[in-house]
Amino acid sequence: MPTKKPLSFEGVHQFLKTLFAGDLHAKRVLSLAGATVGVIESASFAVAMIGQGLALARGRLTKHAIKQVDRLLSNPSIDVDALLRHWVPGSVANAAKDRAEWLMAAISGGDLKSMV
Repeated sequence: MPTKKPLSFEGVHQFLKTLFAGDLHAKRVLSLAGATVGVIESASFAVAMIGQGLALARGRLTKHAIKQVDRLLSNPSIDVDALLRHWVPGSVANAAKDRAEWLMAAISGGDLKSMV
């Protein structure tokens, strides 16, 4: 069984860049990618822990990573509701597509027991 590859900063950054497609400044996208990787690495929503996770994932000094995350989260120009408007439709569409593909595969493969 293949093991899952951990999310890389580059992969997260590319995803966010595509998601926000010019609606968010490039530096903010970089900061969001760093904070996202920090949350994943630390499994925490505490600012200091996110910074430590970012520092660990990117090989940076903890002090500077915490400062970067703190500045991002205290930035009044970051509108979480506006960001969600980009993320939620894509997530819902992807989930619906995955569900439809699973359903079609179950029906065509005759595996109706897995649907229950």
